[in-house]
Formats: sequence, structure tokens, C-alpha cells
Amino acid sequence: MRSTQKSNRKPGWLSRLEKTHPFVMLLYVAMVGIGGVFFFLLLSFGASQSNFKLIHYPKAFLVSTPLLLAGSWALERAKHFFALEDFQALFRMLLTAFVFGIGFMVSQFLGWSELQLYGIAFKGLPAGSYLYLISGLHLAHFLAGILFLGYYLFQVKKRKRDSVKVLIAITNPFERTKIRLLALYWHFMDFLWIVLALFFLYFFL
Repeated sequence: MRSTQKSNRKPGWLSRLEKTHPFVMLLYVAMVGIGGVFFFLLLSFGASQSNFKLIHYPKAFLVSTPLLLAGSWALERAKHFFALEDFQALFRMLLTAFVFGIGFMVSQFLGWSELQLYGIAFKGLPAGSYLYLISGLHLAHFLAGILFLGYYLFQVKKRKRDSVKVLIAITNPFERTKIRLLALYWHFMDFLWIVLALFFLYFFL
């Protein structure tokens, strides 16, 4: 009898996989796909360096990294306050992450302006074109996260002063999934940008 029960028992990772929300699984699949695209773009960028040396690394790119990391911290705090059912603090942390996200986007445009000043144009040599393409593609993916954050922030703002709406949100498992998806995607954008920034920096040295 015991042997039969043991044989029917699924491995821990398989059990966790079955309990994972379909949207979370879709996000994992999407992140793998996005990662693959950037991997091949970085390979192409590296190959384009044979006849071109980048000299000036945009200072704005250095500033953008801590802004993105600060947004991740704010979202982790937001998850904590959601668990505590403190929607006022949740709103503040989501707003903080949103502000840091906008700051990151602005820093990207400033970084491109610096590249223009240094004579690195999008329509110039392949290395410069890849630099704009890769950083711009990352920004486009990040914009999707910012739009979702703005939507969720608006929802929380409407609910935070209504105890009934707060109770409904807290007891709805999908609401917890929303903030998990948001934080997971932002962390992925963090990781991806750090890899890109270090890769760019290597070729600027």
C-alpha cells in the first residue's frame, strides 16, 4: 500500500509546475524567447566590433542601472505590503517603482543623445546601429512593463480607500498573481539590462 502511494507521488518540481498559474508560465516562456533574441543580437554586436572601436560610454547608461534596480526594490516592497493588506503603502511603493521606471526611460534617451554627440549614429557603422537597436529593443520591452504597472497602479488607487474593494482584492488569488507577474517581469528586465550594459561597457573599454 505504501509503495503504491509513493509511486503515485509526483516529484516536487512537477507538483510546483502544476500549481503555477498559466499566466506565470506564459511569462516564463516569453522571457526565454526574449532572452534568445537578445543573445543573438549580442553575438551580432560583438562580431561587428572587428573594424570599429567604441570610445565614449554614455554616462546616462550608468545612471539608468541603479534606477532600474531601485524599481525592483520598490516592487518587492509592494508585494510585502500587499501581503500585509496595506493598500496605502502598496500604492506608494507602486508609484515609487513607476517613477524610477520613467527615470530609466528618460536616461535611455539621454544616453542616445550622448552617443549622437560622440558621433555614434544609428545609420552609421554596424556597431553603432546594433547599440541603438539592442538598447531600443530593451526599452520597448520595458515600456510594456511600465504600461502594465501604470494600469495596476490606477486600479490600486481606486481601491485603496474602499475597505470592501480592498477585501475583495486581497481574497482574489489573481490579484496576487498580477503583482507577482509585474515584479517577475521587472526583475527580468533588470537582469537583461545589466547583461547588456556590461556587454556594452566591455567594448567601450
